[in-house]
Amino acid sequence: MREAILSAARTLFREQGFAATSTRQIAARVGLRQPSLFHYFPTKEAILRELALDTVTPVLAFIEAERRRALPADVALYRLIRFDTHHLCTNENALGPPLMFPEISRDRLPEFWEMRDRILSRYRELLRQGADEGLLVVQDAAMVADLLFALVESVLLRAQSARRRQVRRLTQVTVELGLRSVLADPRRLAEVRRMADVE
Repeated sequence: MREAILSAARTLFREQGFAATSTRQIAARVGLRQPSLFHYFPTKEAILRELALDTVTPVLAFIEAERRRALPADVALYRLIRFDTHHLCTNENALGPPLMFPEISRDRLPEFWEMRDRILSRYRELLRQGADEGLLVVQDAAMVADLLFALVESVLLRAQSARRRQVRRLTQVTVELGLRSVLADPRRLAEVRRMADVE
């Protein structure tokens, strides 16, 4: 029932916005009375929190698993951008870029933003590592990380209208656009792509 509630809330939030959606509407969408909804989620904000955290938790798990791999920074960055983009494109709980969804603000959902900041920090780490290894050209790692991250999150706007078969192409274009922008030698892209696919 929790998944049904999340699905109903997600649809309503997208259709009419968070503020205009009531817990009564969410409950009705899944065939519950409003008091029964509170057995699963105490507030509408708690539903939004779970939807938001579901967009970042798997990416952090991926990052932790990847840390155990000894990969060159450009390959690790390629894999991170690819995973992050594909996850956002296929995660039905993703409502839209957080900066464009006012209810997902730092003061209302600090846990989400702390987790998002940890993902962004990994982008910065890989950019700095890649510059140190001579694989990437990065003049300002913090700024470039912000721009790459914004590129990945912007895919949400396109992904929501894309068909499933377009998601793979959208992911590939995004990851290669992002990596090409910082590769010291663009000719290395084919090798990076090959190494990224070796498990």
